[in-house]
Formats: sequence, structure tokens, C-alpha cells
Amino acid sequence: MNNRTNLMTCCNGIAKSLVEEDREEEALEWFEEVDVLYKNARFGTRPPLFDWVDYYPKPAHIDFLVQRVTALAGASDIFLGLGNTGSATHRRVVADDIINNLPPVTDATPLNILLPEDSVRSLMQYRHPDPDIHADHELTNDALQVLGSWQKIKLSKHIAPRMGFVSFIWRSRLYVGGGIKSGTFNLYSDMWCLDLKKLNGWRELPPYPRGGGACLNLQMAVHETTAYVFNGTSVLTTFDLITETWGQLRTGFVDSSGNPGPWPLADKNLSDYSMQIVRGRLYVFGGSTKNCKMGCNFFAVLNLATRVWEHLSGAPGLPAADYDCPGPRKYLGSWVDEKDERIYVLQGMADLAASKMFNQPHAADHSYGYDDLWSWDIKGRRWRRERLVGNAPCPRTEMACTFNPRLNATLVYGGYNPGIPTLFESMGICFSFTYFADTYILNHSSSKPVWKQVLTQGFPTYRAQSTLLTDPDTGRMYLFGGYTNTDLVPSRSHARTRSFGDLWQLRVDIPGGHFEEVNISEEERNARVGPWQKCFTCGNVGPWKKCGGTCRGRAFFCDDQCLKEGWQEHKQIHTCKKNQKVSVFDST
Repeated sequence: MNNRTNLMTCCNGIAKSLVEEDREEEALEWFEEVDVLYKNARFGTRPPLFDWVDYYPKPAHIDFLVQRVTALAGASDIFLGLGNTGSATHRRVVADDIINNLPPVTDATPLNILLPEDSVRSLMQYRHPDPDIHADHELTNDALQVLGSWQKIKLSKHIAPRMGFVSFIWRSRLYVGGGIKSGTFNLYSDMWCLDLKKLNGWRELPPYPRGGGACLNLQMAVHETTAYVFNGTSVLTTFDLITETWGQLRTGFVDSSGNPGPWPLADKNLSDYSMQIVRGRLYVFGGSTKNCKMGCNFFAVLNLATRVWEHLSGAPGLPAADYDCPGPRKYLGSWVDEKDERIYVLQGMADLAASKMFNQPHAADHSYGYDDLWSWDIKGRRWRRERLVGNAPCPRTEMACTFNPRLNATLVYGGYNPGIPTLFESMGICFSFTYFADTYILNHSSSKPVWKQVLTQGFPTYRAQSTLLTDPDTGRMYLFGGYTNTDLVPSRSHARTRSFGDLWQLRVDIPGGHFEEVNISEEERNARVGPWQKCFTCGNVGPWKKCGGTCRGRAFFCDDQCLKEGWQEHKQIHTCKKNQKVSVFDST
């Protein structure tokens, strides 16, 4: 352990020197190398530990913990300077947990000096992104940041807001179906289609068949001209995209010897999983069942031609801890690389709170958000733990994730973390969780892929369970739906949760990212910042009132003074005139 601690000390020393030289990307790598050394020590424990189980060296080794907390605090400072408040807060919360859960009779004084309580509390008050920081934040590091744009798409016809729905894009048409309205038991079985080129409103399709069970927290993916839905049984629900009719696909299962075997999911249900189709084979990973609400790490593949399933790794129930494959989880991010060689699994959560609710093993008051990235070698049939390098998204679940083949890049938006607190100090309220509205990109074309945060003037409201999809024909990216907690995110609704039915397009300032279409000056003045709006005149962010003139609310103003100062410029830019029927300063 002494040798390992000495290595950690060297890594921290190098990182601090690089920080002084403003070499943030390299400094982050050295701080994260300390975390790698910590994990290597952890991986030496036998029997293996689940990720949510605390690890402390035995006998106690305070210098080892000092170096780990030093690295976490150092990385937090860099992330905060970059505007990545999620990762900045996460690192300090992890360090704080190390101190709070120290074994008895351990002197915490050296750790408390490194991590004053106020430094943690101040970060817990941020949102992610935080509007106060976001309004003034500019691109400062090309290696770790990239410009982007979120634009809300206006439609003449809308569908009901929802979460837990299925969705996909085929031939530049967005398909959305099923799900539920948050905070209710109103299950949807409807199916809709939107032409993304014409944007002439949603078209209703035949509803999801009753024989397929509830269309909630499932996945739907396309192979050739058929879309497939898996619900945990041996019978898949199919949708013919040419005839627009529903059907079924009956399948079988073979054991490791290739002989027909019993269906592996004993309770015949699975939801909250990830699903990918690669070269005619449908892969399913993770998700929850009736007997395993926390999530599992079951991984299987269906040959769509032979209609036969094969088990690849993991277990459909509660698995044993294993350092060589992803732990049990639900609501994870997933994608397939450009060459169809590897399937990636990103973060997600072990829902320990659900285990407590249903009296199942591994019960706890709070769920665990994973901070990992894995890839499955399709040909070699083995898992590999990957590094999250650069300005990466902090641990999260229920995020939106897409792989864009035109950009050869993965993009992640929003989500939820059950273990990063959000503090409203003035109100004396602290929630044990947080919701995100930040955006990240991982460009796989680089010789050394590094995560970057996508900096945008505005962004959709903080939310989870939205979907981010890429149109493979155009490379355009679209976000739809999701939900948020209205205690945490301001809303006119009096309900505890709110679901969304809005549609957004994401553009990124890289070749093929359609960023040249963005009206930057317009966004700087009028972008929507989550549930708030920018004041057209002064740029402050808040719940401002929109202009009630003939522009139909294209500009917002924070008070009468800004309206007076900015009216002439707004009038000229947006050809706005006073509306005689309503006040120029509309209250809506």
C-alpha cells in the first residue's frame, strides 16, 4: 500500500504543476490516474465488492485516503472552472462521503483540512448547468469544450407529454409510442409518427397491441423494415414500417452447449434495459424484473434470422459481485461504434431504494449511480472496462444518449443522479438527488477520444427519461419527452412531477454538426435556459415576462426598465409592433 500511495502522491504533484501552467486536460488525466490507482487497490479485495460498497484499506491507511481526497478536490476545481458543475459537485460529494464513512477511531483531521464543509455545501447549491454560471460562460478550452445549440421545434399539432416511451427514427421519421404521464397511472398505448423533413404535425398510427403488455420503459429498435419491442418474454412485438401493422416474433433459447433450454427470465418480464441491433442480431443488457427491482446485468443476443436467443454474460436475477463485467443496473446509456465492433454501456443506476421498497436484497435508503463505461467486444465476446477521459458527464441514470454515425460521436444529455444532493440554502431544503440538462460529446474519430462538454446558449428544461435520437440519413439529432421533479425545477404545475412532449434539435460546432444554421446573435439574446428565459436587454436569466407585441413572444424582459431600454432594438430586429389587444409586457 505504501508504494501505491507514493504513486498517488506523484500523480497529484504532477497534476498540480499542470494546473499552474493552465494545462487542464493533462491535469485532469493525472488526477484521474489517482482514481485508477484507488480502483486497482479495490479490485484486489476478495470476495469482490459491489460498486456501492465502501472500500477502505486494512489496516487503515490515512495517507492513501489523503491522496484520494486531494485528487477528487483538484479535479472538482478544474471541472468547476470549465462550467461542468455536475462533475465538480460529484467529486466533492464523493470526497465528503469518504470522510463521513471513515472506520471508527480514524483521525479525519487531515481530510477535513483538504475538504472544508463549506466547499461541499457551496457546490450542492448549483444546478447542472447552473443558470448564473451559464449566462456568462464562454468556450475557454477547445480540448474539453465545444459550442452547440439547442433549438425548440414548433409544431402545429402535439401529442401528450410522456415518459417511459418507445422511440426511434426511420427514413427521417420520428416514431413515438406508449409510456406514461408522470405522476399518474395513465398508461399510453398510442403510436405516432412525425416527418422530420416536413414537420407538418404528428400522424397517429395503430395503437400498441394489448397482447404485448404495457408499453412502458421498453425499447424499440429497427432492423431493415421492421421495428422490434422486447418485454422480457420469448415473444417480441413487431411493427412493419411499410404496412404500418403490428405483429409478433416467437423465439427460442439455447444454453451454453447450444441445446434448447428454458426461458432464462423466470418472471417473464424485463424493463428499463438497453437494446441494440447489430448486423441482424438484437442485444439486450441490464434492466429490472419483478424479482430484481434494483436492476440486473443479464446480457443476451437474439439472432433475428434463426429466432434463437443466446446468453452472453451476467444474470437475470441478483448476480454476485464481479470485477470483470458491468454490475447490475437499469436506465443506462448504450450505443454501438461506427464499425459495429463494440457495444458500449455507460453508467446507469443500481436502484437500491427500489430493493428496500419491495423487500429485496441490497436494500438502502438511496440508490447508487454508476461512474463507469464498459464495452463488449462482439467478435471476442468479452467485456472491457473503459476510461472516462476528459470533461466527461458525471454519474447519471435515465439520461438521453445517441451515437451519431455522421459525426462518429456519442452524445449524452440530461438525466438524474440519486446521490448528488441539491441544496436550497435560503429555503432550508436539501434534496438527496439532482436532475441534469447538460450536454456532452465523445468524438470517436480522434486518435485519443476525449469527452467534451457542449456549451449552448440555451437548453431544454432539466429532465430525465427523455430520448435523444439521430436521423442516420441526415445526421440531425432530436430530443423528445421526459419528466422532471417540480420541487427541484420551477413549473406552473402543482404536481410533484411534470412530463414533457416537446421536441428539440441539437447542433454541434464540428463538421457535419449543422452548426452553420445557428443564428448565434439571436440565441445570445433570446435563448431559453431550462425553465427560465434570458432578458433580451441585460442577458440576466430568470422567470421573465415575454413581449406581448406582434412578435408573439420572441423576446423576454426582466422588468419595465429593460423593456424600455430594449424596445427599439427588439422592434427593429423582430419587426415587432405594439399589440392593441394586450399589454406589450405580457404576463404569460
